[in-house]
Amino acid sequence: MDLIQLPEEIFALIVEHLVLIIGNCKAVRLRSVSRRFDVAILHAVFVRQVIDFLDPDDVQTRSSGLPPPAMGRLVLAKSKSNPHRNHVLCALSKIIDALDGMQISVQQESRCRNHEIISEAVAQHLRSQDHPFGYLEEEGSQTLSEAEAFHNIFCASISLGNLSLVKSLLNAGTVPSSWMVNTESAYLGRPLQIACAWGHTAVVKYLLESGADPHSLSGRDAVQYDGRPWNAFLDRYCRRVYRSSNGSSLRAAALAGHTEIVHLLLRPEYKLESCRNEWFRVFLAAARGGHADILMALLQAYGTTWDAQPELRKVVLWEAAYHGREPVVRMMLENGADVNAQLVNPALYSASPLQMAARHGHTPVIRLLLEHGADVACDVGYEGSAVRVAASRGHEEAVLTLLEYGGDPCAAFRSATDGAQDHLLRILLQQGFDMNRRLHPTAPDTEGNSALVMSAIRGCAQTVRVLVEAGVSPNDEDLRCDAVFQAWSMGRFHVYNLLLQLGGEDKAMPDSDEYPLDEPRLVCSGFLVDERTCRWIGKY
Repeated sequence: MDLIQLPEEIFALIVEHLVLIIGNCKAVRLRSVSRRFDVAILHAVFVRQVIDFLDPDDVQTRSSGLPPPAMGRLVLAKSKSNPHRNHVLCALSKIIDALDGMQISVQQESRCRNHEIISEAVAQHLRSQDHPFGYLEEEGSQTLSEAEAFHNIFCASISLGNLSLVKSLLNAGTVPSSWMVNTESAYLGRPLQIACAWGHTAVVKYLLESGADPHSLSGRDAVQYDGRPWNAFLDRYCRRVYRSSNGSSLRAAALAGHTEIVHLLLRPEYKLESCRNEWFRVFLAAARGGHADILMALLQAYGTTWDAQPELRKVVLWEAAYHGREPVVRMMLENGADVNAQLVNPALYSASPLQMAARHGHTPVIRLLLEHGADVACDVGYEGSAVRVAASRGHEEAVLTLLEYGGDPCAAFRSATDGAQDHLLRILLQQGFDMNRRLHPTAPDTEGNSALVMSAIRGCAQTVRVLVEAGVSPNDEDLRCDAVFQAWSMGRFHVYNLLLQLGGEDKAMPDSDEYPLDEPRLVCSGFLVDERTCRWIGKY
């Protein structure tokens, strides 16, 4: 029987079991298989939460988080299952209940969509403030005043774009309207920024008419850090954020690509001063969103050119490459940006545009940069060259493009091993990579043997299987190079048993109380690896 034709309950159980095996990240990548599969995956991951996103073994998700739409689903599910766990979930639950009561005639489908929008708005604002999951790990309640609770509902209604409801709430408040439109909600941000982020032009105009300050900043940028590098907008916790109420209202509109609102806020009475740090961040927001038209509108409004702003031009190129925005990258290169410009960001690290595009697998941008003379061998920063960066994350198309332009195949093979990218190892082997090549002319280790031993030590079972099936011997006369011994001695017994199944010899192990070693689990591709998690790692 076709899997898709199975009864709903059985199909759901199979999908849940699949998620347990391959992990949340890989499961979400499988959503495009079919509509039914998409629904089942989302239910298993975000509603049932068969693997908690706060799982301590999932270092990757805990450190970098999820895109706000996905994070919104997670927060919404948690607010329904346990709203009293902490103040964020409790506040979200109360906001949704209150707005549902005010919109009784709304159809169920629209009601569910409203819940998702509000939850996403909360998720993106809180993510912009701190660690992506920090607010979910907190426990305890927080008492809000009546005015604060009402203001939260008002801000949530703005995210929905319901102008009549926004007007009704603003006029019904017991506090001055100037306080309502200029106060920042701890959960959603400032009213004007929310409207700009969600593209509700009519609401933006109404808030401005009601006295909203277009120059105010939301979130941590509410304080001006004059000594802070303006390129620090590249916050590691905000990499996947393309809609945010953080910063100024102009930044919120520029990031989301709401051109009409941008032009409105560039009017003389609303325009930001060009001497402020926030002015630079607005350009970076437009670059991040890939909005070349907004970048040109900003230049024109402020009466400047790219040649007059060489540092800004460099950082816009870097930001656009980082986020795979090919039209903006092309525009910067055509306007004189240095294709090999290295940006040192204290919040991140030093890197070239090519390395940043490779990090996230943006192949069209990679090819564009290479065609304009990007140095494929540039290895500034701690992650190494572009081919190493791409291979460690399993971006096969990017790796093959970089190899086409002279990237080091040995670096690609080693980094693919380090990242447990077994699919990429298969591709490199099919391309003819020589695993028998010695690491050094006088060293006994070969590329294949070294990769197998390191994979065994780290507990990466899938990589071990690929290498052994490709011809690497599980055993060696030198125990240091013997994968079976290394897996056993490090306590990676799931790999040890796999190697025996694949033909490895169970040699006499040293008779010592020292072995097997009680070694801690190692992190690979953002996961603490053991028998449970070894199939979570890697891109596919």
